[in-house]
Amino acid sequence: METIARERSEIELALNDSPSLKGDVARMIAEETSRVARLTSRVLRLHGENVGNIAPPTYTEEQVLGDWYPGDPLAPPP
Repeated sequence: METIARERSEIELALNDSPSLKGDVARMIAEETSRVARLTSRVLRLHGENVGNIAPPTYTEEQVLGDWYPGDPLAPPP
């Protein structure tokens, strides 16, 4: 949770410095999802966990940038 909070803070700073990036956030999330799933699989294997290949999750822009954490219930649709 600390890592997620720290990275969200870094993203917020980057978006404040370059407001034009805000329109690209959803695209960037989609592009990075597969890479992050592969990296997560590798890191878990390094720690002795045989997880196979992790299926890339689908996260919304609100989940990535907001206060939501994996394991929290998803907010109902508006």
